[in-house]
Formats: sequence, structure tokens, C-alpha cells
Amino acid sequence: MKFKKIGIIGGMGPESTALLYKHIIELCQTKFNSFHDGDFPEIIIYNLPIPDITKPITRDQEVKKQLHKALSLFQFAHVDFIAFPCNTLSYFVDYLKSKSQIPIIDIVEETARYIKSLNIDCVVLFGTETTIRKNVYARYLKNMKIRKPKDQREIINLIYRVMKGKGTSRELNTLIGEYTKKNHLLFSGVRIFLFYLKRLNLNMLLIH
Repeated sequence: MKFKKIGIIGGMGPESTALLYKHIIELCQTKFNSFHDGDFPEIIIYNLPIPDITKPITRDQEVKKQLHKALSLFQFAHVDFIAFPCNTLSYFVDYLKSKSQIPIIDIVEETARYIKSLNIDCVVLFGTETTIRKNVYARYLKNMKIRKPKDQREIINLIYRVMKGKGTSRELNTLIGEYTKKNHLLFSGVRIFLFYLKRLNLNMLLIH
């Protein structure tokens, strides 16, 4: 099977990038029965060491400069589309699309499209300060209620533990359980949760 050539803006974080690559390989194995080396798509991963965007962004011009460098690399490599496994980076997606001649798959837009297909009323969003404050999901879920934890400290602490290689999915499940119980969400009509930690990347990015 002839696959499209994929460009991945990685490094935000490195583990999420590795997880996306693993998902693509597993998808090829299960959906297309790939197992020979030649059965998999060409994938170019650019691990981009941009300034921290998990906190309020103060160096946006430097971030854009780095992103532009990535776009130039992918343009030279003739990739068919570009993806990135980082929700927070979606804050810069308009800039990316304005500078790229290559189609860009936005993880937030794709996730929002999937959520809409479920015909639900409300989601709960766990994320970085930038993801929360810049309302990166609100632009795609305008008619849906998005609930956000009032106290971000535990979530941010877990994100940074993951960045240091110490955070675990068990800790995330504990946070989910505590938030659910504290806010009586099992009895409030909330039908689905969107738990999005930048580095854990729990939702699947759809690859076309």
C-alpha cells in the first residue's frame, strides 16, 4: 500500500512524540497488516526544542521562529501533511497554517470533531495553563459546555512530573476520581470527560 509521507512536529513533549509514532506503527499493523519494513509510511520527526509553552507564553516570537524552521524542513522533504501530538501547540495553529503550503492536522480540531460525533453535552478539560487560559478547545466546541477544574495546581504539578519522567497514569486516574467525586459528576448529567494532559496525550490523534 502506498502511504502518504508524514511530517511530525515533535518535542512537545518527546514522550508524546514517541507515543504518536508508536500509534502510527500499530495502526499500520492492525489496519493494513504491515510487518515488513517496506510496509510502513515514510515519517519525518523533527524534535523541536521550543521555549516552554505550558505556562503563559512570553516568547511567542521565538516559538514562531522555531516553528517556521520546522515548516521549511518539511517543505524541503515534500511531506504530504504535518501533525503534532501536543494540545498546547494548537494555540499556534493559525500561525502554522498561514505559513505552510502543506496541510496541517490539528490534534485539537480532530479531537473536537470526534467529540461532536458522540452527541454529548459537556466535557471536562484537564490541561496546561496555556490550553486552559487560551481556550484552545472552545473555538471548536462552541455549543458545548466545557468544565475546567478551578484549582490547576495538582494538574500542573502532574504535568511537570510527567515532563521529568516521574508522573504515572495511576496519578492521573486518582485526580480523575477525586474530581469526579468532589463535583458529583456521576449524577450531574455529564456524559463524557476529555482528560487532556499535554505530555500524557491520552486521546488518539486521527491520521488521514
